[in-house]
Amino acid sequence: MGEQDLLTEITARDVSTPRLQTHLLESRAEDRVPVLFVHGNVASSRFFEETLAVLQPPYRGLASDLRGFGKSETKPVDATRGLRDFSDDLHALVMTLGYGNERKVHLVGWSMGGGIVMQYTIDQPAEVASLTLVNPVPPYGMGGAKDIAGTLTLDPPAHFLLKDR
Repeated sequence: MGEQDLLTEITARDVSTPRLQTHLLESRAEDRVPVLFVHGNVASSRFFEETLAVLQPPYRGLASDLRGFGKSETKPVDATRGLRDFSDDLHALVMTLGYGNERKVHLVGWSMGGGIVMQYTIDQPAEVASLTLVNPVPPYGMGGAKDIAGTLTLDPPAHFLLKDR
């Protein structure tokens, strides 16, 4: 599907931020309250297209493709930072769009996007109006392998159990 296949209520554009070129879907007027939807792994902003189209006033829907997904620029991810590269990319997008401390954003994250918006909220709490999680990744490691203190809860850890399958 190309951009010409977007629902009529949705527009698309590429936004240059200090971190990367980000593909963005938008609905409604810029003066409305921003709600940024963040997709999960093996998905793109198109996952939220129908939601953006029906979002009611006073809200404005935004959904970007994460780095390496959809039509956004592909750049390496430093896995030692967890989901922080993605979170920092979103922060750069939010700032470039003119939101932030004065105009807080509502964040909605699905799957891996849930982990990303949790990280965003930890790093930039003053910029977040609300946080909504839809089936998010576990905050203490995939497979629930760690508890809140970071201690392994399974012996061997869950990711080792899956290795031989």
